[in-house]
Amino acid sequence: EAAKLSDEKKATIEARGQHIIDTFLTPQLSPPPQEPDFGYCTGYFTKWHKHFFYIMMEYRYPSGGAYIAERAEFGLARLECIVGDKYNVAYFRHTGQWWTTNESLTLDAAFHCIQHEPWFQAG
Repeated sequence: EAAKLSDEKKATIEARGQHIIDTFLTPQLSPPPQEPDFGYCTGYFTKWHKHFFYIMMEYRYPSGGAYIAERAEFGLARLECIVGDKYNVAYFRHTGQWWTTNESLTLDAAFHCIQHEPWFQAG
């Protein structure tokens, strides 16, 4: 069941997500290639949709060629906020579907999963 989140709780979750981006994900980001042949990750951001909190990747593609757009967004991690201050954690599969890896975690445990489990390592 979806949780009803206060503005304060949302701000706490956003701050934790941004902390992972700033201290863990961004430092691992490879510099953009000189002459890219394929898409490459340029950064990360967070967003909310209903009771879901997302850590997203922004990709850039070489202009021209077979690519439809020069930019695209892909999911990296999703927290589903459920009742009882618990969270389900999911990663975005290559199939375009979210896959839940852990259920009913505390917020600390959920962010620990995102930072340490291989499903959430940006490629």
